[in-house]
Amino acid sequence: MGVPAFYKWLAEKYPLVVVDVIEEESVVIDGIEIPVDTSKKNPNGLEYDNLYLDMNGIIHPCFHPEDRPTPTTFDEVFQCMFDYIDRLFVMVRPRKLLFMAIDGVAPRAKMNQQRSRRFRAAKDAAEAIKLGDPGWKERYYEEKFPAKTPEELELIRKDVYTEGLCWVMHYYYEGVCSWQWFYPYHYAPFASDIKGLDELSINFELGTPFKPFDQLLGVFPAASSHALPQPYRKLMTDPNSPIIDFYPIDFEVDMNGKRYAWQGIAKLPFIDEARLLAEVQKIEHLLSAEETRRNSIMFELLFVNSCHPLSACISTLDNKCRNMSDTERAQVKEQINPKESGGMNGYISLCGGEPCPPIFRSPVAGMEDIMDNQVV
Repeated sequence: MGVPAFYKWLAEKYPLVVVDVIEEESVVIDGIEIPVDTSKKNPNGLEYDNLYLDMNGIIHPCFHPEDRPTPTTFDEVFQCMFDYIDRLFVMVRPRKLLFMAIDGVAPRAKMNQQRSRRFRAAKDAAEAIKLGDPGWKERYYEEKFPAKTPEELELIRKDVYTEGLCWVMHYYYEGVCSWQWFYPYHYAPFASDIKGLDELSINFELGTPFKPFDQLLGVFPAASSHALPQPYRKLMTDPNSPIIDFYPIDFEVDMNGKRYAWQGIAKLPFIDEARLLAEVQKIEHLLSAEETRRNSIMFELLFVNSCHPLSACISTLDNKCRNMSDTERAQVKEQINPKESGGMNGYISLCGGEPCPPIFRSPVAGMEDIMDNQVV
């Protein structure tokens, strides 16, 4: 739910917000690469406490680079991502926190947008509705909405769309107020037709989020089924799948009033959550242990240097839970002391395995193992 072309608008309207940065680079001496010492002062004359990274802006260009050939393996992608993060870290040199935000499961209201974007292809369609022509508003509602009576249309304009406005405001200012709610139409009413809002009483039920694989089932087209575990793929590709209607190969893209293909409205069927989850329940037991772990709701991962004050708290918690299973350890949580964490609040729980292994094996081919690990 980002704002399209917002950065372009910002840079054009306020060009001084974009500044050049002085970059230090690693040097190679006798065949050995000497990394930049980021403990030194920032050469740009500014110091920063925190650096927050939206990993979408890193992952996507590493999969689809503009200045190099497309990677052929996941190892190449991860190497590119690590290089990108290292470069940003050297530029900014945060003194307290590096926060890497990776998208989790989206609420239904956002999934529909993601689904449309992934299904939409470069298609052309034209409908002759022009604003200002005689009867244009009536034709708009007649063609764009399923309402058959003035009362049904009023319900859409007044109640349902206003619910959407409230959902979006709550989402950005306070967080998700409903995981299940979504706007069940492809088009919006005209703002001039939304009246009597003070008469409405709008309430949401929080509900629960989808599991990661369930969300991908609701967002991906069949062509992307390879990104899901094998048992899930047949639901998207088998002609006899009970939910094959969720994955049309051909669909209309309404370009009426749109200039670019990506702006078109993809006329996709909305996912029936109950039907989708009913089919998923039949196959979840076929997942491997690792796939089951990936399909669970997870928490933020916190990494600190062994000399950080929180390191002692983590070690104490580890000793306390030493004889527990990984599942039991994950249930034990300790409140964070903001004075020891540098201002962070919340709770910490232990991950599986040793908190600070002396050797950290690289999961990416071609990257060196960490032989003297100092990170908890």
